Amino acid sequence: MRKIKLPRVSIVIPCYKQASLLSDAVGSVVLQECTDWELIIVNDGSPDNTNEVAIDLIRSHPTRFISLINQPNQGLAGARNSGVRAAQGEFILPLDADDLIHPQMLLKCLAAADTDSTIDVVHSDVVCFGATERIDYTGPFDAEALAMNNRLVYCSMYRKTLWESLGGYDTSFQIGYEDWNFWRSAAESGAKAYHLKEFFFMYRVKPESMITTAMKYDTVIRSHMAVRHPKSHTAEELMIAGLINQAFDLLEQSRQSLSLKVFDLVFGSYNEETFPKKLGSLNNLAELIQSKLA
Repeated sequence: MRKIKLPRVSIVIPCYKQASLLSDAVGSVVLQECTDWELIIVNDGSPDNTNEVAIDLIRSHPTRFISLINQPNQGLAGARNSGVRAAQGEFILPLDADDLIHPQMLLKCLAAADTDSTIDVVHSDVVCFGATERIDYTGPFDAEALAMNNRLVYCSMYRKTLWESLGGYDTSFQIGYEDWNFWRSAAESGAKAYHLKEFFFMYRVKPESMITTAMKYDTVIRSHMAVRHPKSHTAEELMIAGLINQAFDLLEQSRQSLSLKVFDLVFGSYNEETFPKKLGSLNNLAELIQSKLA
């Protein structure tokens, strides 16, 4: 029986309401100088014509290994997990449907990984285009630096075994920062990263996107993340983060009548100094919410 050669890299593209841009992302994959890849498109319950666009793209590239997963909406973390779970490659490269990669990205990432079998992650620098044009430098990849801010882009190549050891992306991060949380977990686990000091990832900046929403609720998500990485935070930080998480859980339980907008009204001016005085305790949270709704 002939042994089927598995691809070295599995590129996972989740798509939700981005059908109009999907062909550009896929096109940047097809143009890779390294051809040792498969592409998995995950239609995350998108209400647009993502399914039809993906099928057309598969038909347009019959010699390429492109597949499609259709699933009910699970959010970005869940969509990535579905794609990685189905991946056959040794390495994973996440790519969103509105972004692009340089034709040499896979070639250079694999070359870097092949220099040292202990390298788990390969990340490059970034060219931002669209609403804003700039360049961003990534790194360093260490737990202390990542506890402060995200130092890597989501579109960094990593070993599938790393994803397996971490249990995948945390699907509780529905608003954003799921990639940041993943990198923090990776660094804390002792994963080793290699920095490609070249611009191989092209990030599309839009006036409104998942990242702009995440930044709006930055405090909430950072608190959600902090309790998952207790060794990187002080007892006071964890106490404050725990209170915010409990408050948010209460709002989630009543999400039919309350929304993130209400949470934003309640915690919009939060900072480390005012939060304990502003909230006091969870016992008066309901009264505080009602006062904002009045």
